Amino acid sequence: MKIVVATATQSGLDTLDMLRETIDIHMVLGLDGGQNKKKISGHADVSAYCQNAQLSYLGVKSYGLKCDQDQARLLSEEIDVLLVLGWQRLIPAWLIEHTKFAVIGGHGSAVGITEGRGRSPQNRASILGRSSFSISLFKIESGVDSGPVLMEKTFTYSQLDDIETSYFKTSWIMSDMMIELLNSSDPMRFDGLAQVGVPAYLPKRAAEDGRVDWGMSSAQIYNFVRGLTHPYPGAFTFLGEIRVNIWSLIPFDVPVDLLAYRPEHRTDVEMV
Repeated sequence: MKIVVATATQSGLDTLDMLRETIDIHMVLGLDGGQNKKKISGHADVSAYCQNAQLSYLGVKSYGLKCDQDQARLLSEEIDVLLVLGWQRLIPAWLIEHTKFAVIGGHGSAVGITEGRGRSPQNRASILGRSSFSISLFKIESGVDSGPVLMEKTFTYSQLDDIETSYFKTSWIMSDMMIELLNSSDPMRFDGLAQVGVPAYLPKRAAEDGRVDWGMSSAQIYNFVRGLTHPYPGAFTFLGEIRVNIWSLIPFDVPVDLLAYRPEHRTDVEMV
């Protein structure tokens, strides 16, 4: 099969790196360099990766694949399966129809794909202190994360996991599921099972949503920071008019009796 991978992020390259040990990749689709990379969290230089790995590379001008030139170039390629890895845009209908067997993506949520569709599910799982995360391999069709589910797996979070290690775990499990799917001899492997239940969509998070609310508990602040660290803009606060980014921290509790103690309350020493 002619398998094409679409990716623009480091997490996508991590998945690709594991895939290509077992799966023959025909071509990798990435961004040609004209886009604003600051708006793409976790952006990676896919062109350089492909050059080092000796993979065929096609750079597109439009992240949303809305450019006529991009469309013409892709329609000239034979694509049996398109794997969408760290491509943070919807795949247009014309490319879905052009792909012979299936366009396959992965979406994760602490509450499953149907109730956790949409933006930033891993960030939210960390911020809310979830203990596990489920990843669904699904067939991309029109709509947002609404296609038939091909395979599902769940991993656990430890108290030391942050958004970066969450992505590492996701890449590992995603590659494992894709290898199993693509190596399967089942003729129905790309059909999947229709999602059931009432869908819910997570809203988009913006950089300004990262301001720390110091009224939260120590545990909540810890979860908030670890859910927004690299490759995201990070949690932040203000010291006067100076913005301070917080990339990591360690929660601790201060005993009440120490909070009541102040050096100026002592009468047996001279304060200088």
